[in-house]
Amino acid sequence: MQIKFLTKDVDLTVSLKNYIEKKIQNLMETHFRNILEILEIHIDFNVDHHHRHGKVQRVEVMIYAPHQILRAEESANDAYSAFDGIIPKLETQIEKYKHKLLSKKKKEQKLI
Repeated sequence: MQIKFLTKDVDLTVSLKNYIEKKIQNLMETHFRNILEILEIHIDFNVDHHHRHGKVQRVEVMIYAPHQILRAEESANDAYSAFDGIIPKLETQIEKYKHKLLSKKKKEQKLI
């Protein structure tokens, strides 16, 4: 699994990078457990200038799995809370994807 960080108008600190890597690793270990191979994970950081809220941190995560791309984005005042808001969104997408894969395998086994 490769994690690529893309930034625009944001300085990615070492502590933020370590925090994100730890959260992603926990997410992968709890939900996948060697069921499939994740090819790449792209994490994109931007600063948007909102007309009412000023500078807003936007984080987008794209997980490239075989035959599927799981994507979530969140905006908040800081990058930590924006990334924390992405985790539940990714968990629901991962569970749907996992269920789809497992039901497909069960159908294939019944046909054999």
